[in-house]
Amino acid sequence: MRRAVLLQDPCAAPSERGAITAVSQAVSDAVAQRGRTETAMSKDASDDPARRPASAQDLEKEAQAIEDRPPSAAERDAQRGDPFAIASAWLAEATASEINDPNAMSLATVDADGAPNARMVLLKEIEPQPADGGRGAFVFYTNFESAKGQELAAAPRAAIVLHWKSLRRQLRARGAVTRVADAQADAYYATRPYRSRVGAWASAQSKPLASRMALAAEVAKVAARHPFSPPRPSHWGGFRIIPSEIEFWSDGAFRLHDRFQWRWEPAPGAAREDEAAPGAWRVARLSP
Repeated sequence: MRRAVLLQDPCAAPSERGAITAVSQAVSDAVAQRGRTETAMSKDASDDPARRPASAQDLEKEAQAIEDRPPSAAERDAQRGDPFAIASAWLAEATASEINDPNAMSLATVDADGAPNARMVLLKEIEPQPADGGRGAFVFYTNFESAKGQELAAAPRAAIVLHWKSLRRQLRARGAVTRVADAQADAYYATRPYRSRVGAWASAQSKPLASRMALAAEVAKVAARHPFSPPRPSHWGGFRIIPSEIEFWSDGAFRLHDRFQWRWEPAPGAAREDEAAPGAWRVARLSP
């Protein structure tokens, strides 16, 4: 019987590989022991397949599948030094494979009572990591007077998740939040379709609405005032999430997923919230 071998972790130091080999041998020993006791156990097993104990052959196949599995995207990219470049590459892959909205992400904030709020928004930009240090950012746009806008103003921290079913991957991040500069918001707003720009004026986002007809009437009023190119309203703009943690997740067989966490460690004396402060990313593999 072929000995089961655990994958060698690319983040593991040489001193850890002996321990990995020892664990691999322990798995093989467990498979052999299971084979010796399988007959006795099967006498008491139910006819229900879900309750039937796995055979030695089943365990060997599972161990072999783990051994033969090619590196996942998260495992492959763990060696790269820039998590924002990884995020951009994953988003580009998702754009080619997802049915729609590959940039859709769950955004979590907290209200005045500390209760969490989550909703789907669209990631509009991944700002690259500056070459001279500091961190990049994840950018989205919204109404500042909406529930999320007010919550971020009061507690400027957020968490996001992007999940791509077609790739069987996800990205999680959390960190401090700042507003996008007016010039940057103006430039993005100008690229939006005309009706979307009108909608930014017409909708009092998150406020009670009397009827759909009332919203349509407000849209008509705004369109009459701005028939060609509505300017960006002052209550609408962008937020930048400057992550202190980013996690890249890839689906694995038997729920043995690959998870790699990138955690920002600021230089001594620097604040974690200061996006321009020097520091470095520390990468760790997490248990699935």
